[in-house]
Amino acid sequence: MGEALRNVGVVGGGTFAQSDRLILRGSGTTNILTDGLRNYFAGVRDLTSIGNVERIEVLRDPASVLYGQGDLSGTINLVTKQPLIDPFYSASFSVGNYDTYQGTLDLSGPLTTDKSVLYRLNGSYLTSNGFVDFYSQQRSQIAGALAWNIGTNTKLTFYTSYADFSRSAYYQEIPTLGTLFSNPLSKLPRTRFLGEPDKENQNTSDTRLSYKLEHRFNDN
Repeated sequence: MGEALRNVGVVGGGTFAQSDRLILRGSGTTNILTDGLRNYFAGVRDLTSIGNVERIEVLRDPASVLYGQGDLSGTINLVTKQPLIDPFYSASFSVGNYDTYQGTLDLSGPLTTDKSVLYRLNGSYLTSNGFVDFYSQQRSQIAGALAWNIGTNTKLTFYTSYADFSRSAYYQEIPTLGTLFSNPLSKLPRTRFLGEPDKENQNTSDTRLSYKLEHRFNDN
């Protein structure tokens, strides 16, 4: 998210080792929502491996009237992809450095002949190693949305998603002495891992279930 919001004027910070730390209007924020609901997933939100995010909204200043208690600096909202009335099918596969492989799947369309029930299914998987010894990561997610147009003015949508993130050998920066500057003991290569590989694993999972009921009472 730090890269995605780099050109937003009031947003600073970026992605660190364990989480996204963003600064809005000079103050750090933890107000990160998904479709208006607070997101408790305390990890790096790699948008390339989260296949169901359509756009990011940035709301400056306090937003407690809309979203409840939160930071004064502002709110960031991840808007997920919605079901489409016309059939849509997309798949992709990419290969990168350090044995990086990633695949995504995006399917949508109507489930009934009158197109009153629509669906959206997103899936993604990423596996990668790093330039640091013993480091590897795997990210996977599957997300679905089911929309029911009950009538002309009423719509009910159900959302569900499951994300899993695992990483071995959590990387911590190596010191400048022995890398950038000389050290009488020895020189540390940039690939050196200074922790204990068997004790530095991280596993995080996130499950979400929600629904949204919309009704238009009149033209206004």
